[in-house]
Amino acid sequence: MSTGLVAKPKAEGVRTTTQGYGSAERYSFVFACLVVLAITTAAVRWNLDHPYGIHWDEALYFDNVLRDIHNLYSGSLRQFGSILIGGDVRRPPANLLVALPFLVAFGFSTAVARFVTLACWGVSAWFIYLTTRRVANPVAGALAALVFCLSPEVISASIFFSTEGPFFLATSMMLPLVLAFWQRALSH
Repeated sequence: MSTGLVAKPKAEGVRTTTQGYGSAERYSFVFACLVVLAITTAAVRWNLDHPYGIHWDEALYFDNVLRDIHNLYSGSLRQFGSILIGGDVRRPPANLLVALPFLVAFGFSTAVARFVTLACWGVSAWFIYLTTRRVANPVAGALAALVFCLSPEVISASIFFSTEGPFFLATSMMLPLVLAFWQRALSH
């Protein structure tokens, strides 16, 4: 009994890459990539033009990550522990933990912190594309990635240093795992 929701196991001779797909599939992928590239270019330009916290929430995150950088440079094990468990107890620290290695490597900059959130957005779109392509086809994967990328809430959260970037990434990375679990459960 097939529900149509889970990709069927690959048989011999079934294509596993975009090679062999029709022109519509290739064009939809290229179109989706061009749209994502345009949004990314606009976001990069905007980030470079705004080198300060845009709203109080983002300014608070910048303050918190500066505190974490200071704690990391102190060399104390206790201070390092405060990065992991201390700080703002009302907000998840994933954005700070994801951005911290990049901010230490490249130095603190609002643009670097925002680029980490933007990278989370791009990788999330890629996981959504891959998962949807596996369930349906490349056109559906491109459409799903575009719906995600063009959502106003997602776009606005992706240009700020915010908690949403790692949340989108964690959720989209979970999709292939859920799909694999469903396939395994249906095969038994």
